Amino acid sequence: MSDINFSDTPNKSIIKYRKTVDIIAIGLLLQTTLSQVAPVLQSALCKVAVFLGFNEGSVSYNNFSSIVGIILYALIFLLPAIFISSYVPSKSYVISCKAKLPKNFVSVIFMTLGCIAVSGSITIIIKVSLESIGIGLRGYSFAMPDDILGLILLFVSSSVVPAVVEEILFRKTILGNLLPYGKWFAIIVSALCFSLMHSNPSQFLYTFIGGILLAIVALKCSSVFPTIIIHFLNNSLSIIYMIIEKYTSENMYYVIVMSIDMILQLCGIIFLCVLFGKGFFELEEENYVLSFSPTKNLVRIFFILYVLYSLFLSLGWVYII
Repeated sequence: MSDINFSDTPNKSIIKYRKTVDIIAIGLLLQTTLSQVAPVLQSALCKVAVFLGFNEGSVSYNNFSSIVGIILYALIFLLPAIFISSYVPSKSYVISCKAKLPKNFVSVIFMTLGCIAVSGSITIIIKVSLESIGIGLRGYSFAMPDDILGLILLFVSSSVVPAVVEEILFRKTILGNLLPYGKWFAIIVSALCFSLMHSNPSQFLYTFIGGILLAIVALKCSSVFPTIIIHFLNNSLSIIYMIIEKYTSENMYYVIVMSIDMILQLCGIIFLCVLFGKGFFELEEENYVLSFSPTKNLVRIFFILYVLYSLFLSLGWVYII
């Protein structure tokens, strides 16, 4: 699974591990920094488009802005993935992009989407509780395009590209390189990084739960292909809800959305129990014992900086009512 030589002295083994953690943390800091720079660059390119003759606010202008945003978003995740892959000392890429699906894949899809939906409902309860004491949490909002090309670009930018590039960074690259130090350790840490990446308190819970489930699916298949599909389906739900909202009445919209959400949650709980009974969550660890604790040695300066930076950015989504 990896090129780690466990006949190394404890010092060599722990040095290799710490360098792995540092490289991953630096890559995540790069990703977070790029995510802050990208909107500025996108705005600058859109101003250039206006200078070249695009009418600001027109359909062509909005589509151009979407295409630029798609390219930048892909680079935000692919560049850190390339950086980590190039400099991490132990290259343990047991997770590929091959078209492999786990057994009972439909059950896995409903289990994952349903558990994320349950986490979303818990998040709503938390948000309401915080609002009762005067603390509000902002959420994401999208403008519904009026043209077909704009709608296609919205799907690509919100569902297709995030599903591909985020899975490559967090499940293939980060999860894959942490596997030599324990599967459950790698799952939890990669999910934590995935959650922090969103830098939005209202998304922390369900992105963390989703990150854990997606990591398990990736390990079961040694591929991110199934997680890309699940990630795409989950992100597409918000676009589907927007379409429903646009073409139905307000009451009908709430009935349809609540019905879909309740069905997903029920399916999530049922299939979670079924898959748990079938041993889906049983992961065999490698037959070796590390001479150090990966969890304790995770406390590294770059990783701490990444956590603090993400939490700082999260404050931008918090407001006083």
